[in-house]
Amino acid sequence: MARKTPPKMPRWLMGQDPSSRRDDLHYLGHLQPPRFFARWCFGPPRPKPKNPDEVFIEDGEGDLVHIYDFLWIDDPLEPDELEPLLQQAIDAIDQWLENNAAPPSR
Repeated sequence: MARKTPPKMPRWLMGQDPSSRRDDLHYLGHLQPPRFFARWCFGPPRPKPKNPDEVFIEDGEGDLVHIYDFLWIDDPLEPDELEPLLQQAIDAIDQWLENNAAPPSR
C-alpha cells in the first residue's frame, strides 16, 4: 500500500471577498501559530479600520501596504513580537502580487 503524505498547509493565505464589488479590499491569513486573519490594502484604508491603533504600515515609499482589522484565532502578539511577523506578511503580499500580476499586453 502506498504511503500517504499529508497535505502541506501554506503559512500565508491571500484572498478577496468574491461577493464584494470593491476590488481594493484584500485579506490575508496566517495559518501557523499565532493564527489570525486581517485586511490589507494600498494606501490609507477605506472604510477606516475598526481599531486605528492596530494598523501596521509598511516601511517604504509609494503606495504603502496597510494591514489592519485583525481577527485573532490564537492569542494576539505584543506589538514588538508582531512587527517581524507582519514584515513577513509584506513579503508574502509581494510574492502574491508577483504571482497574480496581469500578463503583459502586446
